[in-house]
Amino acid sequence: MRQTTSKIYQLYPSVFHTVLIVFLVWTMILSDWSVLNVSFGDFFLLGIVLLLLSNVPIDVSKKQQQLFIISTSSIILITLLAYIFGPTDMNIKLLLLSNVKLMFYIGTVIMIYNYIRNHNLEHVFGRINTYMSLLVIAIGIVIIYFILTDQLDILHKIWQFTRTDDRSYHLGSSHIIRMRSLFAEPAHLGFYLNISLYFVLKQRNKYWLVHAVLISIGIVLTLSYSMVMIGSWLIMSTIAKHVKLSQFKWDRRYLIVVGVILLIALIFGEFLYEAIYIRTLNILSGEDGSAIARLMGSWQQIDSDHLLFGVGAAHSTNITNMYAYALSDFGIIGLFGLLAGTGVIFTFGLREGVFFTLMNISKGGYLNPLFWLFILVIGLTNFNHKHTNRDGEKTWIL
Repeated sequence: MRQTTSKIYQLYPSVFHTVLIVFLVWTMILSDWSVLNVSFGDFFLLGIVLLLLSNVPIDVSKKQQQLFIISTSSIILITLLAYIFGPTDMNIKLLLLSNVKLMFYIGTVIMIYNYIRNHNLEHVFGRINTYMSLLVIAIGIVIIYFILTDQLDILHKIWQFTRTDDRSYHLGSSHIIRMRSLFAEPAHLGFYLNISLYFVLKQRNKYWLVHAVLISIGIVLTLSYSMVMIGSWLIMSTIAKHVKLSQFKWDRRYLIVVGVILLIALIFGEFLYEAIYIRTLNILSGEDGSAIARLMGSWQQIDSDHLLFGVGAAHSTNITNMYAYALSDFGIIGLFGLLAGTGVIFTFGLREGVFFTLMNISKGGYLNPLFWLFILVIGLTNFNHKHTNRDGEKTWIL
């Protein structure tokens, strides 16, 4: 590891910061794109690691070293036990590659977390991510136009590294188009946009209200039931936390918010009525069992014969619930580990804990970089333990 910064970094530190943050944001955006079964996001993460290792000193605290050692040792131990007591048809190559990938994610998140904290880049990260979120929404709207005008050949070129089937953007059997932009599914886009919305609501910069409204529109356009509900929870919990009705004063700027809401209702009212209101009624009445089946189906995929140590990393399929995924692949120990992490996030606040839980119930994929950068965002916006680095500067670490 380097002990001093490189000449390139010394000459262009702001450019270096920007490039690294842009890589980080596109890691999330292209997390559903893959080549040779490797996510584009993983390539971006590898690029970030190489940039850091070759240009700046890596500062890792003792607690972080202990966290890395404990987590990776636990993964190795559970994997060995799963191999000994697990299914006989276990894919050893897949198991080893998945474990290496997990360790890479853990180490990379710690490294990036420290770099962003030590250089006070949280707001730069938030700002660039917000702009990129708006770009992704704009791309999604253009893609909807291509679908409506039957220009599917253009879509196949845009989506050549991810899903291209029409089931990925139609609402059930209807002809209603759901926005998925550069992601494989509308729910995956909604997952990313909810991270962006949380970032905006947490930092609340100068134009946070405008950005929050625009990102919320993007979430609504996915017509993803779970992601719209999660976005609504974020907004309502933020209002409950920061707005006191007794001290509320009307501001003309609120007319913009009211106007945007009315505009959304006018343009997308029919879609929202069918996707949200009617579906809610059908779920409550029992006519629509797909939501319950999706939620319970993840738990039904678990191999009950291997609950203690699981069936091995990356050996479960069709699981969209992170908690069920942890139990299936890593057994009870893995589930307890994820629950313990969730408990830590609940100490940051009810909003953070419920948000983290809902997001992980709605989407699986611990071998996808989007999940790990979600954890990074939660950490960057909530951890507040002071530390003095090797240069005597006050920084923020785990």
